[in-house]
Amino acid sequence: MHSFEIIYCALSEEISFAESQVNDLVKTRSYLVKSMHAKAPSGIKTTRYDLAGRKSEFVPYGLYRIANKLLEVDQALLYWHEYLDIKRGTRERLDTILQRTGGIEWKLTFMRDKLHLRLHEIADKLGYSYDHIKRLSARTQKPKTRRIV
Repeated sequence: MHSFEIIYCALSEEISFAESQVNDLVKTRSYLVKSMHAKAPSGIKTTRYDLAGRKSEFVPYGLYRIANKLLEVDQALLYWHEYLDIKRGTRERLDTILQRTGGIEWKLTFMRDKLHLRLHEIADKLGYSYDHIKRLSARTQKPKTRRIV
């Protein structure tokens, strides 16, 4: 494996990890916002949260604590969005380098086998027709090994 392939694969994994972090934080934020709305008083009624007479020991977050958690999540989201912007920019620059270097067969096999892109995605990135990429892909397929029993 070329060092370029190693770098590109590692970068793609970092981006994937960061995207999962962002998705997790967005879900956490949504949960906190729902919790905040659930704590809001409705009409004149209020709810008492003293432990006497309760069946469980679950104590819900107070509004102040939810607001602080929400701020923490928002700061983490800002960090991960900036991180993703940087990494995606780096990947775009590597894509540009990839388009300028190597033959089309090398680019095709790298994108298909290492990056696991679909042929129509490869055709779009390289600027060729899908049919041409499909023909080249069939020509550059690794021979399937047979198991001898």
